[in-house]
Amino acid sequence: MALQRFRNTEKKIEKDPVVKEAYETTLQKYLNKGYITVVNPNESFNNTPIRYEFKTLVFGVNASPFLAQYVSRHNAELHKEEYPRAAETVFSSTYMDDSMDSVSTVEEGIELYYQLSELWAKANMYARKWLSNSADVLEKIPTEHRASKVELDKNDLPTVKTLGVSWLANEDCFIFNVQESDNYTTLTKRTILRKITTIFDPHGFVAPYIVRAKILMQELWLAGLDWDEIVPNEMNETFLRWLSELKELKQIKIPRCIRHEHYVQPKRVTLHAFGDASEKAYGSVVYGRCKDSENNISVRLVAAKSRVAPVKTISIPRLELLAAVLCLKLTLLICAALNICINNCTFWTDSMNILHWIRNRSTIFKSFVANRIGEIQYHSNPIQ
Repeated sequence: MALQRFRNTEKKIEKDPVVKEAYETTLQKYLNKGYITVVNPNESFNNTPIRYEFKTLVFGVNASPFLAQYVSRHNAELHKEEYPRAAETVFSSTYMDDSMDSVSTVEEGIELYYQLSELWAKANMYARKWLSNSADVLEKIPTEHRASKVELDKNDLPTVKTLGVSWLANEDCFIFNVQESDNYTTLTKRTILRKITTIFDPHGFVAPYIVRAKILMQELWLAGLDWDEIVPNEMNETFLRWLSELKELKQIKIPRCIRHEHYVQPKRVTLHAFGDASEKAYGSVVYGRCKDSENNISVRLVAAKSRVAPVKTISIPRLELLAAVLCLKLTLLICAALNICINNCTFWTDSMNILHWIRNRSTIFKSFVANRIGEIQYHSNPIQ
């Protein structure tokens, strides 16, 4: 079994020249250092096999991602008293090999850079590709440590991807870099799905646009079409209309910072979550409302979620209840990420049915409503 798995892995590597070259380069380094030995597969082993142990972590094994995360967090735990701000970034704002954090002032940004650099150095790790929306912070970072294409003299900062989301550093906003639509002569379920999945939107900034494509995919499944079967003309036209609007996503810019950049430090941050539904889909959106000491108020989009309505027909009030539960779950995730108390959240719905259900005991309703109302009442207060 183990030999068969190895052969399958070898075949996959052989198909991709880039991956093959990377593995060969890595293995050659281990060979040169004497950590591994080439074994003749035709050689018979009559004696007990010799046991070898690596003296360093091996790149590419199943446990490598866990080990990398464990070492980084353990290193931060050991030195959190000496570098408290950097340790907090490692614990709360580091994902795989990317650290992404936000501070209020230039001085805090510079201090965070120094602390993180020294903290990683304690584990013989050295951070690279630094980028900030502040030129003053970047000036303190050596050129060779900055992200590529940073030209401070021209006030030109690159657009980089942070966990798959494009961030325009100059304007400090999220944008969408979508590929131009192909000239499809024949559309199948496979080509439609392939195009839909090219839009990566974990925050749901363009959820109203993507959900239209999800509805179309549901209709294709209900029609019983095979993956490579040509779709009917009506569905074909629907998708082409959706596709023609794809280029408009390039014009969308979502501010990264929840508060207005020209306002002072906010004294109160609240979340306002909205949920609604229709016959075909339901969704939720959450906005952050910041009020500073000078009573300036800014409202920014934080995140959104959309779902296609179940195939089995259910009533609009129940769909709105699903939207309310989705609204609650999204808000709880945001509260955990931004360290906001759930009591500082307000939930909005235009459904009088949901308001009536929430203000009653969940046990008096049928299971579908009772379970979801119970979840809402457990995590929130009816006055919210």
